[in-house]
Amino acid sequence: MTSVDTQFNNVLTGSPGDLGPFYRQAREESPVFWSEAAEGWIVSRYSDVRTVLADRESFGPLLEGKGTTSIYGRNVLHMDGIEHRRKEAFIAKHIRNRKLLSDSQEHYIRTLCKELVDELPLGDPIDLKGGFTTPMPLIVTAWIMDMEEATGFRTTYDRMVAASSSNQSGDPDILQDGLKAIEELHELITPRLMERRSEPGEDYISTLCEGEYEGAPISDAEILSSSMFLLAAGVETTDRALANLLRVLISEPELWRELQTNRDLLLPALAEGLRFCPPVHAINRATTKDASIGNQEIPAGSKVLLLLAAANRDPEMFD
Repeated sequence: MTSVDTQFNNVLTGSPGDLGPFYRQAREESPVFWSEAAEGWIVSRYSDVRTVLADRESFGPLLEGKGTTSIYGRNVLHMDGIEHRRKEAFIAKHIRNRKLLSDSQEHYIRTLCKELVDELPLGDPIDLKGGFTTPMPLIVTAWIMDMEEATGFRTTYDRMVAASSSNQSGDPDILQDGLKAIEELHELITPRLMERRSEPGEDYISTLCEGEYEGAPISDAEILSSSMFLLAAGVETTDRALANLLRVLISEPELWRELQTNRDLLLPALAEGLRFCPPVHAINRATTKDASIGNQEIPAGSKVLLLLAAANRDPEMFD
């Protein structure tokens, strides 16, 4: 049988095949192993992944090295404690606001979804990703930011994501292309940022422009970073989550019919889709001091890659 490390190298090179067997092998044989290619420790069991995520004293954001999101610039992902909570609240005002979700946002999203579905060529083979799951979150995010022109930069966001958390092998060509994409987005967002500094509105960028932390306004660099991250990661994760769930429902038509007749199952179905087919299969952490994961000692300053998708299928936790 191929070693777990060799299998993981295949994942990094983009030719993993069916990930299920690899995740199972990693959990059973090497739940915590070192990857030279990723320059980090790879963690696959649910209990270990949960421990790392809960221990904020020993594990923090990965600020440098292969797969870091720091190429965006400093944003809420790289903060902790009070700063993280207060600045996350600026984001939550637009994407987790219950009043908006049940009022203007719900109306806008329902109308948009109907328009996109009505445009699908029913009766012919349908590209649900191209016609629905990709444009829907992109258009909504651009609306939240009051930047309709942002919908024309889809491939730019893909290049940026590919160069950050998806670039676990540290491919230099992918990194350079991602940095060029970031320059392009700076040129897109900066004029709107300057406009909102002088004439704020009700949009996401205006909220950041009016925001303060410890008596000082949020910097232009941080607003650019936060805006790029919302456009890239927010759109991609929603796109993937919707596409993954629809793929399951299409392949299991009895589940589709059950959801149609019993809407109380909708939220559990969404949660189960996120668990079994997550839009993000792995996330980075770094040790802030010497730590241990299971029986493995991890020195301070080490990269730790948590395989969320493997943990979410751990039979010790899930049937």
